[in-house]
Amino acid sequence: MDTQGTVTGDWLGLLKDKFYDLLDRLKLSQESTTNIALYGGVGFLTGFVCKKASSYVLVALLVLLCIAILNQYNILCISVNWHEMSAVLGINPSNMTGEGLANWVWGWIQVNAAISFSFAVGFIVGFKLG
Repeated sequence: MDTQGTVTGDWLGLLKDKFYDLLDRLKLSQESTTNIALYGGVGFLTGFVCKKASSYVLVALLVLLCIAILNQYNILCISVNWHEMSAVLGINPSNMTGEGLANWVWGWIQVNAAISFSFAVGFIVGFKLG
């Protein structure tokens, strides 16, 4: 029994060392790795919920679209402090380059490529399994 415990301990230690070597080679900190795992999990849950409750999600998206249209025409004014939102979520803000929301979203994805990719993969897996 003692031998199996040491073999398992050595195997886990080796796995842990390989993981930290991979983090060093990719120049990732433990905080960024945690963010990648967190956004992957959120993406999985989002995809799973979108598949299971698609009719409710569709209604919610239509309501959000109506709110966005009302905000665009200054009928309803919504103000978001993006710097505080970024600080709370732990993401890096991107500068608004070019015109339009699409350019800003693309810039944000480039700045936060790892968490964007992990969210997308998590969403796809959650949607397929849901």
